[in-house]
Amino acid sequence: NSGPSSSKNRADLVDFAPQAEPFIAKSKKTTQRIDDSATSPQKILLCGWRHEWDLNPVRLRARFLDVSGGLSAGSSVTCLNSKPPDEMDELVTMESVGFVKAEDGDGWTLEGTSVRLRHFQGDPASYNAVAPLLAKEVFDTAICLGSVVGKNLKPASRDSRILAMFLI
Repeated sequence: NSGPSSSKNRADLVDFAPQAEPFIAKSKKTTQRIDDSATSPQKILLCGWRHEWDLNPVRLRARFLDVSGGLSAGSSVTCLNSKPPDEMDELVTMESVGFVKAEDGDGWTLEGTSVRLRHFQGDPASYNAVAPLLAKEVFDTAICLGSVVGKNLKPASRDSRILAMFLI
Protein backbone atom coordinates (compact mmCIF):
# COMPACT_ATOMS: atom_id res chain seq x y z
CA ASN A 1 0.00 0.00 0.00
CA SER A 2 1.64 3.27 -1.09
CA GLY A 3 -0.60 5.50 0.98
CA PRO A 4 -4.20 6.43 1.49
CA SER A 5 -6.38 6.61 -1.57
CA SER A 6 -7.68 10.00 -2.64
CA SER A 7 -11.30 11.01 -2.86
CA LYS A 8 -13.15 13.96 -4.34
CA ASN A 9 -15.89 13.58 -1.75
CA ARG A 10 -15.40 16.33 0.88
CA ALA A 11 -16.91 14.18 3.61
CA ASP A 12 -14.06 11.69 3.12
CA LEU A 13 -11.45 14.33 4.01
CA VAL A 14 -12.25 14.04 7.71
CA ASP A 15 -11.33 10.34 7.68
CA PHE A 16 -8.22 11.01 5.63
CA ALA A 17 -6.30 12.99 8.27
CA PRO A 18 -5.43 10.08 10.63
CA GLN A 19 -4.33 7.97 7.67
CA ALA A 20 -2.05 10.75 6.46
CA GLU A 21 -0.22 11.28 9.78
CA PRO A 22 2.43 8.54 9.26
CA PHE A 23 3.23 9.93 5.82
CA ILE A 24 3.51 13.47 7.16
CA ALA A 25 5.84 12.28 9.94
CA LYS A 26 8.01 10.45 7.41
CA SER A 27 8.14 13.59 5.24
CA LYS A 28 9.31 15.68 8.21
CA LYS A 29 12.16 13.23 8.87
CA THR A 30 13.25 13.46 5.22
CA THR A 31 13.12 17.25 5.31
CA GLN A 32 15.25 17.32 8.45
CA ARG A 33 17.86 15.09 6.78
CA ILE A 34 18.02 17.46 3.80
CA ASP A 35 18.35 20.49 6.08
CA ASP A 36 21.23 18.81 7.98
CA SER A 37 23.15 18.22 4.73
CA ALA A 38 23.18 21.96 4.00
CA THR A 39 26.01 22.44 6.50
CA SER A 40 28.47 20.27 4.55
CA PRO A 41 29.79 20.99 1.04
CA GLN A 42 27.51 19.75 -1.73
CA LYS A 43 28.36 18.71 -5.28
CA ILE A 44 25.64 19.63 -7.76
CA LEU A 45 25.64 18.27 -11.31
CA LEU A 46 23.86 20.46 -13.87
CA CYS A 47 23.22 18.32 -16.97
CA GLY A 48 22.34 20.00 -20.25
CA TRP A 49 22.41 23.51 -21.62
CA ARG A 50 19.85 26.24 -22.29
CA HIS A 51 20.05 28.15 -25.55
CA GLU A 52 19.16 31.30 -23.59
CA TRP A 53 22.53 31.11 -21.82
CA ASP A 54 24.31 31.60 -25.15
CA LEU A 55 22.08 34.54 -26.05
CA ASN A 56 22.28 36.18 -22.64
CA PRO A 57 25.11 34.73 -20.50
CA VAL A 58 23.99 36.78 -17.50
CA ARG A 59 21.12 34.28 -17.26
CA LEU A 60 23.68 31.51 -16.66
CA ARG A 61 25.10 33.57 -13.80
CA ALA A 62 21.57 34.00 -12.41
CA ARG A 63 20.94 30.24 -12.63
CA PHE A 64 24.25 29.56 -10.88
CA LEU A 65 23.28 31.95 -8.09
CA ASP A 66 19.86 30.26 -7.81
CA VAL A 67 21.36 26.78 -7.63
CA SER A 68 24.25 27.71 -5.35
CA GLY A 69 22.31 29.94 -2.99
CA GLY A 70 22.40 28.45 0.49
CA LEU A 71 25.17 25.96 -0.28
CA SER A 72 28.06 25.89 2.15
CA ALA A 73 31.66 26.86 1.41
CA GLY A 74 33.50 24.27 -0.64
CA SER A 75 30.41 23.29 -2.64
CA SER A 76 30.48 23.10 -6.43
CA VAL A 77 28.17 23.21 -9.42
CA THR A 78 29.49 21.15 -12.33
CA CYS A 79 28.01 21.82 -15.76
CA LEU A 80 27.91 18.70 -17.91
CA ASN A 81 27.19 19.58 -21.54
CA SER A 82 28.66 19.40 -25.02
CA LYS A 83 29.97 22.97 -25.02
CA PRO A 84 33.71 22.98 -25.78
CA PRO A 85 35.80 23.99 -22.74
CA ASP A 86 37.28 27.08 -24.44
CA GLU A 87 33.78 28.35 -25.34
CA MET A 88 32.59 27.72 -21.78
CA ASP A 89 35.58 29.63 -20.41
CA GLU A 90 34.99 32.54 -22.80
CA LEU A 91 31.30 32.69 -21.87
CA VAL A 92 31.61 32.59 -18.07
CA THR A 93 34.56 34.98 -17.90
CA MET A 94 32.80 37.71 -19.89
CA GLU A 95 32.81 40.93 -17.88
CA SER A 96 29.01 40.93 -17.66
CA VAL A 97 29.01 37.39 -16.23
CA GLY A 98 31.90 37.92 -13.85
CA PHE A 99 33.42 34.51 -13.13
CA VAL A 100 37.20 34.31 -12.77
CA LYS A 101 39.37 31.27 -13.25
CA ALA A 102 39.97 29.47 -9.95
CA GLU A 103 43.54 29.79 -8.65
CA ASP A 104 44.09 26.04 -8.93
CA GLY A 105 42.69 26.02 -12.50
CA ASP A 106 39.75 23.78 -11.58
CA GLY A 107 36.76 25.80 -12.72
CA TRP A 108 35.72 29.34 -11.86
CA THR A 109 34.69 31.36 -8.87
CA LEU A 110 32.32 34.29 -8.57
CA GLU A 111 33.03 37.16 -6.20
CA GLY A 112 30.75 37.08 -3.19
CA THR A 113 30.19 33.32 -3.35
CA SER A 114 32.08 30.38 -1.91
CA VAL A 115 30.77 27.89 -4.48
CA ARG A 116 32.84 26.88 -7.48
CA LEU A 117 31.53 26.52 -11.04
CA ARG A 118 33.07 23.65 -12.97
CA HIS A 119 32.59 22.22 -16.46
CA PHE A 120 32.88 18.78 -18.01
CA GLN A 121 32.33 18.36 -21.74
CA GLY A 122 30.11 15.46 -22.73
CA ASP A 123 26.56 14.50 -23.64
CA PRO A 124 24.75 13.96 -20.32
CA ALA A 125 22.35 11.51 -22.01
CA SER A 126 25.22 9.21 -23.07
CA TYR A 127 26.60 6.74 -20.55
CA ASN A 128 29.95 6.54 -22.37
CA ALA A 129 30.33 10.32 -22.19
CA VAL A 130 29.30 10.56 -18.52
CA ALA A 131 31.12 7.50 -17.15
CA PRO A 132 34.58 9.17 -16.85
CA LEU A 133 33.12 12.01 -14.77
CA LEU A 134 31.06 9.71 -12.56
CA ALA A 135 34.09 7.45 -12.04
CA LYS A 136 35.99 10.28 -10.36
CA GLU A 137 33.20 12.37 -8.79
CA VAL A 138 30.25 11.61 -6.53
CA PHE A 139 27.44 14.13 -6.79
CA ASP A 140 24.82 14.89 -4.16
CA THR A 141 22.23 16.26 -6.58
CA ALA A 142 21.69 16.25 -10.34
CA ILE A 143 19.63 18.81 -12.22
CA CYS A 144 18.71 17.48 -15.65
CA LEU A 145 17.77 19.71 -18.58
CA GLY A 146 16.59 18.15 -21.82
CA SER A 147 18.02 20.90 -24.02
CA VAL A 148 21.32 20.61 -25.91
CA VAL A 149 24.05 23.03 -26.97
CA GLY A 150 23.34 24.36 -30.47
CA LYS A 151 20.15 22.36 -31.12
CA ASN A 152 16.45 23.13 -30.89
CA LEU A 153 14.85 19.84 -29.87
CA LYS A 154 11.15 19.00 -29.85
CA PRO A 155 9.57 18.59 -26.40
CA ALA A 156 9.32 14.79 -26.79
CA SER A 157 13.05 14.61 -27.59
CA ARG A 158 13.91 16.75 -24.55
CA ASP A 159 11.76 14.48 -22.37
CA SER A 160 13.51 11.39 -23.76
CA ARG A 161 16.91 12.90 -22.97
CA ILE A 162 15.89 13.58 -19.38
CA LEU A 163 14.68 10.00 -18.97
CA ALA A 164 17.98 8.73 -20.41
CA MET A 165 19.87 10.84 -17.87
CA PHE A 166 17.80 9.38 -15.04
CA LEU A 167 18.81 5.88 -16.15
CA ILE A 168 22.51 6.70 -16.00
